[in-house]
Amino acid sequence: MEPTPNSRTQRKRIQERHSPREWLLALHASTGKQVGLVIDLSLCGVHLLSRDEYEPGDEIPLALQTPTDFDGPPEIRTKGVCRWCRPTPDGRFDIGMEISEEVSFEGLTALAEIYFRHSD
Repeated sequence: MEPTPNSRTQRKRIQERHSPREWLLALHASTGKQVGLVIDLSLCGVHLLSRDEYEPGDEIPLALQTPTDFDGPPEIRTKGVCRWCRPTPDGRFDIGMEISEEVSFEGLTALAEIYFRHSD
């Protein structure tokens, strides 16, 4: 049974979203091409701002770059599936990616430190 729009919205809001304290890049893990900038992130997905349009269902291997001063892995690899893509007024695209591959424990720890820490 398909969830109703109301229950779908409620399900999305269960996962708290966090915005990075600095702009981070999401690269295509195979080609190194920039997929977009990370706008916000939850345990289930990532919101990107991109120059390129993606189709819902497109699966993309992602390498989320960590800050240069970060004492951890230089990138976190996973796969994302485009769930939505909307044009922005400036000609770019807002993209909602569902994380479709488990992130390593090291990657989850790094994400927690980068995104969930409080500002100094």
